[in-house]
Amino acid sequence: MKTDQNEVPALSQRKQDIPPLVASFVKQFAQRLGKPEPAIAPDAFQKLLDYSWPGNVRELQNAMEYAVVLARENLIGVKELPAEAQLPPALQQTERIPLPRAGVQSLDDMERNAILQALAQCHGNKKKAAELLGIQRPTLYNKLKRYAIQL
Repeated sequence: MKTDQNEVPALSQRKQDIPPLVASFVKQFAQRLGKPEPAIAPDAFQKLLDYSWPGNVRELQNAMEYAVVLARENLIGVKELPAEAQLPPALQQTERIPLPRAGVQSLDDMERNAILQALAQCHGNKKKAAELLGIQRPTLYNKLKRYAIQL
């Protein structure tokens, strides 16, 4: 990758920056959610290092936010990472290839993301998240089960 003096190299070119960024983001989101800071399983941490991070720091930040929300038993495992980061490096796309539905999310993806954002904003409080989403608490519990979201 060619860079000029004002351009920051891609995160994939700065693997040494990933550990301190991960630690910072995990701490930040755990505090925001009022949760204890989860540890990261060694295999999950290796996946973070192996991933190409085409979205750079912002993608890593978003991944860590969702991982903290999804962390169970105070541990972030591979299952809490984004699906692409779970793939072996050879199968990861280093550049995003436009798909036929480029820019369009499925309704399920939109709903799952809305639930995760509501839970994050409400610090994991399911009653408040359900109110924020405009749904009943039993409906939220059904959707958590449907999307395999475990807090």
